[in-house]
Amino acid sequence: MEKKILKRKRKLPFHHDPSVETVSRSVYKTITYRVIISIMHFGVIYYITGRTRIALGFVVLSSVYSMITFYLHDRVWDKVKWGKVDP
Repeated sequence: MEKKILKRKRKLPFHHDPSVETVSRSVYKTITYRVIISIMHFGVIYYITGRTRIALGFVVLSSVYSMITFYLHDRVWDKVKWGKVDP
C-alpha cells in the first residue's frame, strides 16, 4: 500500500496533459487566438490608414488564411512526440 502512494503523481489544479489534444480543442484555440489578433490588426491598420473599410477588409482576409494555417500547424505539432510526456 505504501508503494502505491509513493508512485502517485501530484496533480495541480491547473495541470495540463500535453500528450492529448482533441480536434475541438484545436478549433477553439484557433478561433479565440484569431479573435484577439483580429482586434489588434484592426486597431493597427485603422491607426495607420484612418479608414475603417480598409482595416475591416484586411482583418477579414487575414483571418481566413491565418485560421487555416494556425489550425494545420497546431494539428501537425500534435502529431510530433518530441516534448510530450506520457500520463
